Amino acid sequence: MVQVDTLTQDSFGDVNHKLDFMVGNRSHGQLVQIARATEAIPVHDEDIYYDAFESITVSTTSVALTANLRNTHTHAFITAETAPVRWRPDGAITAPTATVGHLLDVGDVLELRVIDQLEQIRFIRRDGADGILMVSYGNRRIS
Repeated sequence: MVQVDTLTQDSFGDVNHKLDFMVGNRSHGQLVQIARATEAIPVHDEDIYYDAFESITVSTTSVALTANLRNTHTHAFITAETAPVRWRPDGAITAPTATVGHLLDVGDVLELRVIDQLEQIRFIRRDGADGILMVSYGNRRIS
């Protein structure tokens, strides 16, 4: 490495800049360094490893995903069973109601791929019957 003014230049002639922010997975404390990357690294569905599951009953009070599962995963694959429910991605701020929020009908699939979505989302039943959500949790598999 040679010093160029106040920046460091590597053997390829590239100038290395110090990032003003952390890069990585905050839940698992992993840092990532990408050398000579010229484009975003794609993440495909097959790169998600699902390793946890739960069933959530949705009734007249809005419910969140279970804390110990949502806090240790980056993805959730959710299906609605038995009865339709409503959901809001900002539910921690404004909870959904039986008439306000996105509809998740029986058999519908909802995929969450951002940690903030897992933390904020809330569900409530739409009609007179409780709904059941089947939730699989996963993380990106980095190979």
